[in-house]
Amino acid sequence: PGPGFTRFNFNNRIALIAAAFMAVSFWPLFLSRVGLRAASEPMLAACSAWLLFEGITRIQNPEARSQKKRVWIWFVAAGVALGVSLYTYPAARTLPIVFLLFWILYSVFSRKINKPLLITLLTALVVFAPLGVVIATQPQADVRLQQLGGPVQEALKGNLEPVLRYTLDT
Repeated sequence: PGPGFTRFNFNNRIALIAAAFMAVSFWPLFLSRVGLRAASEPMLAACSAWLLFEGITRIQNPEARSQKKRVWIWFVAAGVALGVSLYTYPAARTLPIVFLLFWILYSVFSRKINKPLLITLLTALVVFAPLGVVIATQPQADVRLQQLGGPVQEALKGNLEPVLRYTLDT
């Protein structure tokens, strides 16, 4: 998605340079070699954004309108990529908010509900549903959230001391 997105917005040469730098950059190599699950989240987020914008571009193309069935595949694929990204890293759970805001803004400015973007969000919801059910019914399954959620829970109760202590310590 990175080189494809870059090629779409710039040209083939810039996309090749971006791909080459990504292939030898320290952080992508380090994160993937260590096997941290955070390494796959940016790739899946970029993939879902690229698929979404590719679908938007194709649906706005008059030639593609005659093949509406094929255009919907891009939005479903974007939803699948977005849903899968929610499995990778807890911070990725904010991505649907970005897509939801984009859908709201796109619908408000076009003065009609954008069905393709809605399909993307609904597909992501279907893909995420099994994990969402597990997290909702078994909160202990999301251990990392419990580890980091203590200070936040205290702040919600009105005790800001743990949040301030952790903030000052870092």
